[in-house]
Amino acid sequence: MEFIARRSKYVVNPLEEDDAIAEKLRKKGKEVIELNRGDPSVYFKTPKYIIEAYVSALKESKTHYVASAGVYELRNALQKDTSACII
Repeated sequence: MEFIARRSKYVVNPLEEDDAIAEKLRKKGKEVIELNRGDPSVYFKTPKYIIEAYVSALKESKTHYVASAGVYELRNALQKDTSACII
């Protein structure tokens, strides 16, 4: 992950840089699960408990955007639960 810390200050499109970093990791044989955008159904079917949590959040009006880095508690849990590189 050392090259992530050296991220360019002059990137025109950070998403393109993320894609490039993910590709470099894949070429090194690392498993990369990209959570930044796209269609997750390409990777897996949405589990029932996630659908239920989504419906619950909608009912509680939790429909606003979060920080661009994501939800801290979720990022923390993913980091502890996987050995994959989270971009």
